Amino acid sequence: MILAICDGDTEQLEELRSYVRQLQDVEQLCFSSGRALLKAIRAGKQFDMILLSIELPDKNGTEIARILRACQPNMDIIFISSCPKYVTQAFSLQASQFFLKPISEQMFLKEMERLIKRRKLEKKSWCVHTKSAIYRLSPAEIIYIKTIGRHLMIQTTERQIEIPGRLAVVEKELEEYGFVRCHQGFLVNLQHVQAVEDNEVRCSFGNRVPVSNRMHQRFVETLRQYRA
Repeated sequence: MILAICDGDTEQLEELRSYVRQLQDVEQLCFSSGRALLKAIRAGKQFDMILLSIELPDKNGTEIARILRACQPNMDIIFISSCPKYVTQAFSLQASQFFLKPISEQMFLKEMERLIKRRKLEKKSWCVHTKSAIYRLSPAEIIYIKTIGRHLMIQTTERQIEIPGRLAVVEKELEEYGFVRCHQGFLVNLQHVQAVEDNEVRCSFGNRVPVSNRMHQRFVETLRQYRA
């Protein structure tokens, strides 16, 4: 994982460097100006994530972000600012997070570990076979899986895929990616859960799946721990 830090405030830059050193498997490169960062990007340097100050000495960080989005659209951009007024603008640029100065070390590490975990999951894949095709799926794109007789229907963000298999076997394979049983015949990706409403789980992209009375309490508690 390669992370860039761009901040014109020397003291703040050093503080962020000390925080990032505590994150596992993260290589960091530091820049004190937007110009220096863009020079590295244009020279071909690739970053997974960037901690980007909005108040830079030569350019506004939001201007830099627009250029970065065009060059490396899959990069996580985390804005840093002393002004809350930039929050709305930051998230309109698809920011992954916004840290308001002064930055709490505990909060910073918790949020960064969450983002890093998400990126690692997105890079992993799960290979499934149908009668006529093979699909390599990222666990992050799977919303839920349900049992249909002796087959399983996988609902992704883009399509439905039916494969032979048993839910119990798939449950063990995907457990580490945040998949939890909410019903005897349904396995849900907690990443896509938006709310639990009575006897239903509301998921992203308008999907709804049942939650059984027997599993309701355990499912809600697991979801709470996942989001903590």
